[in-house]
Amino acid sequence: MVGMMKVFFSWAPLASASCLITSKVCANFPEFGRIQFRDVVGEEYLHAAQHEAACLKRAEDFHHWCGNTGNISVAATFMPDKTQFYDPGACDAGWSQWQAFCYRFHLDLKTWREAEEICLAQDSHLASVHSMEENRFVHLLAHGLKVWIGYHHQQERFAWTDKSQEDFTNFAKNCSGRSHEADCQADQVQQQWHRSSGAERSPFVCKRNAKRVSTVRSISAERLLKEEWELLRLGLHDLPSLDQKLLPLEALVPDAKNQSGVDFQMYVLKRDGLKQEVKFDAITQRLQPLCEGLDPNYIDPVPVTQKVIEGFYNGIATAEIDTLAAETCAYMSQKHPDFSILAARIAVSNLHKNTSDSFYQTCKCLYEYTDDQGRAASLLAEDVWEFVKANAEQLDAAVDYKRDFGYDYFGFKTLEKSYLLRVNGKSVERPQHLIMRAACGIHCGDLAATLETYDLMSKKFFTHATPTLFNSGTPKPQMSSCFLLKMKEDSIEGIYDTLKQCALISKSAGGIGVAISNIRASSSYIRGTNGHSNGLVPMLRNFNETARYVDQGGGKRKGSFAMYLEPWHADVYDFIELRKNHGKEEQRARDLFLGLWIPDLFMKRVKENLDWTLFCPNEAYDPETGKGLMDLWGEEFETLYTKLEADGKGRKTVRAQNLWFRILEAQMETGTPYMLYKDHCNRKSNQQNLGTIHCSNLCTEIIEYTSPDEVAVCNLASIALSSFASSKGEAYDFQKLYEVTKVVTKNLNKVIDRNYYPVEEARRSNMRHRPVGLGVQGLADAFLMMKLPFESDEARKLNEDIFETIYFAACEASCELAEIHGPYETYAGSPASKGLLQFDLWGRVPSSGRWDWQGLKAKIAVHGLRNSLLLAPMPTASTAQILGNTESFEPYTQNLYVRRVLSGEFVQVNRHLLKDLITRGLWNDETRMKLIAHNGSVQRLDLPQDLKYLYKTVWEIKQRRVLDMAADRGAYIDQSQSLNIHMVDASTAKLSSMHFHGWELGLKTGLYYLRTKAAADAIKFTVDVDTLKRTGSDSEGSTCTANTAKSSVKSSDSLEKSVIQSLKADGPKYECVNCSS
Repeated sequence: MVGMMKVFFSWAPLASASCLITSKVCANFPEFGRIQFRDVVGEEYLHAAQHEAACLKRAEDFHHWCGNTGNISVAATFMPDKTQFYDPGACDAGWSQWQAFCYRFHLDLKTWREAEEICLAQDSHLASVHSMEENRFVHLLAHGLKVWIGYHHQQERFAWTDKSQEDFTNFAKNCSGRSHEADCQADQVQQQWHRSSGAERSPFVCKRNAKRVSTVRSISAERLLKEEWELLRLGLHDLPSLDQKLLPLEALVPDAKNQSGVDFQMYVLKRDGLKQEVKFDAITQRLQPLCEGLDPNYIDPVPVTQKVIEGFYNGIATAEIDTLAAETCAYMSQKHPDFSILAARIAVSNLHKNTSDSFYQTCKCLYEYTDDQGRAASLLAEDVWEFVKANAEQLDAAVDYKRDFGYDYFGFKTLEKSYLLRVNGKSVERPQHLIMRAACGIHCGDLAATLETYDLMSKKFFTHATPTLFNSGTPKPQMSSCFLLKMKEDSIEGIYDTLKQCALISKSAGGIGVAISNIRASSSYIRGTNGHSNGLVPMLRNFNETARYVDQGGGKRKGSFAMYLEPWHADVYDFIELRKNHGKEEQRARDLFLGLWIPDLFMKRVKENLDWTLFCPNEAYDPETGKGLMDLWGEEFETLYTKLEADGKGRKTVRAQNLWFRILEAQMETGTPYMLYKDHCNRKSNQQNLGTIHCSNLCTEIIEYTSPDEVAVCNLASIALSSFASSKGEAYDFQKLYEVTKVVTKNLNKVIDRNYYPVEEARRSNMRHRPVGLGVQGLADAFLMMKLPFESDEARKLNEDIFETIYFAACEASCELAEIHGPYETYAGSPASKGLLQFDLWGRVPSSGRWDWQGLKAKIAVHGLRNSLLLAPMPTASTAQILGNTESFEPYTQNLYVRRVLSGEFVQVNRHLLKDLITRGLWNDETRMKLIAHNGSVQRLDLPQDLKYLYKTVWEIKQRRVLDMAADRGAYIDQSQSLNIHMVDASTAKLSSMHFHGWELGLKTGLYYLRTKAAADAIKFTVDVDTLKRTGSDSEGSTCTANTAKSSVKSSDSLEKSVIQSLKADGPKYECVNCSS
């Protein structure tokens, strides 16, 4: 049978896309009661005996054929044209085929414009609809939810975004769809369209052309059905025997090849372009060695091979088989984390077959690259290429390609998608090439330092930030993550000069923070024109459009600007509502990120329920010094503020709590504005000798001085804390952490000198003050590996000890650099020059006794520091996924979560939990169903109490403990930290309590993003009801309850698709790729 395609013909009629095999049929074929039949359109598995439908009406409706390798798969789909067949290779994983198109349903709640942008990124558009049959298909795909489609008002008329013909509409009777500035949603309950403001947030459906659609024009459906029915009538009821006796197509339809012209002898297309007959055993043989070292109780290549074969089509490329096998394993990773490792091994092996095994040859390819017009367009810097040539033998010998196989699937796919350099659209780098290129770019000319950096990075002890990995070693090595600006001046020239700076920085993929408190408020007098200002909002809308237009790196992603305002500014009420989803569009700037720079005086007034006066900066300043409120902090600020109040300079007086509650309402709706405490940031900064610090960055962890002629810059890296933890009961390896931190600190110092700066003001600032930002990732993983619950006293102590170690090592490394190169230019007058380190500014004394702080202070007194700032724990969204760690210092948000790659979305289970359950013999389908039913929470599962305590998610951990731990490590963080707060059933009372606790603890960043979710989820995914009944679960997650057209029962084989909707959108979620180290 090798090389022959087996077939099984469905009998789902065209009249009903969701038609099921009836119990009447199951009565004729008893075994079918336990066979699961697949509805391809809805991606749902349903037990045939549980539904009634009249499905056996007309033999001519049987048009579908598919490969069968051991499981009967009955597919129901719309096929009005009998020449149209479902082709399993026509659409990528995660997409559903109908006719000649592929569709993908997204549950993310997006505006119409955001949805269309996501579709465009996937080479598609929001779905167009051209018939009632297609309308019903979209209805099924969307699971009964209201979704965005591509019908959009443009140029005074409605049109489809994919520019297809406008030949069908299905508007509700009370909605013509012709209103100005409207976008269309398909109401999936009524299957009709409705006008909607593009600002509303809804799920959406993308659509694109299928890769190919097979046609078989002369095969008689009636004849095929008759032959298949005869096989069933003869008693072939048992699934295995049915598969064994199922005839190939040639036997079933002897004249099929002659009539159709289709050759059913299957072949694959090899990498060299040659065809080879399919040998399914070869897939198993390829997978076997890749399974070495994985748990044999779970990882068996044979079932993987069987699932892979289901996606075969004639002429499939061998590289595509690898991709299919990897994706298959990735989908199975919720059963055991080793499947993710196997998926990565397959994908890495595939990449290795298509790339060079020589770092030197890869660099040569990058250096000799020419553009589409044949012009030299080297992707490697000249000096780096000369360094690689001079040390080719040593560099090639140092590269260990086995370490590529240490990534999990999702980490590798992140690298492949965004980080590995490409030539003519194809990746030419391997992960080890990327790491060595980054090391060469940083240490060009220093072979020993290059090899040391490569070795530690390739062993996953740390990683440099995303911009460094992107650009190190390239002709324009813009390796900085964060840029901070102050508006140059309150004038047209000053505003647009600052806007130009933002555009140039965004062009080079930098994230930006801008202080705008010096811009006059609405209605302020303009002397030059004898007019009055329109205030902040129109100006900010210009910044909003620039962020959208100057996309980073030429189409990679939109620019990212964070705007910071102090709450005494007269336009503060308009400012905090800029990102809201309702209100006048001309008063919104939803692509900007908003932050408040809050003085202590405001917090005191709120706490005491006193009045708060709003000022225009153009009118509120000290006439003797010329300094305004923006330029002062602490007692000086409070003195000037109260004087201005007494002098009647205020624009408006409000109750401080009135403004406070408006801020809280905006945070509960949008997750922002950020909350940073101006006086804490200045009082505890080693740069306080430079002047008042006016703002933070895009991700709230950078606290640096800015001025009209200086743009603050920071270069980042993160240390993988899990790499120093042991799951064997051993102590945390602080010595290794100390050693690695010193290497990372010296690396970041070199980045300052090797960096490309998009504006001169940035170079000036970085060379004068030389700040760096060390962060972390995988703190929660380290806790779990050492069996320390996040809320335990032991975890709290380890958290503080880790950051004390990092700060000590960073200070020592910076002092050693200063001994060689001298201290940074503005060191004199800084707190460090006076013997005050960060914990001194907090009034704390290190308690571990592990490090000789007095000895270090003595060295610093002699040599100084090479860097003004050292620690800045940032978000690590991308690089944490690459290394397989939790983000930054945050707890696990779920024990069940979604990983996204280009080919689809995959459900994963917390690998530590999974291993513990397997070790204790508690991992089975019932546990898995319960875990899914409870959205990844283990608190209501029948598990030992120690596991419940250990595996609390961030929603179950007291946020007061999160803030306390932030303050504990804060004494060793001389910049700040990206601190998210997660709150169930948020209220203004809870938020107020949380904010005041953080402020009173002395935190610099009180809030990065507020993540919220309801006490009970409104949308639940479905699981196997019978399993839950058997296990006595009372989960609310056993049925669909949110505007679905019908409820359904799903098998464990399709849980990935059903679980996703519950794991998304627990409040606003954002990733900062710029600050991701």
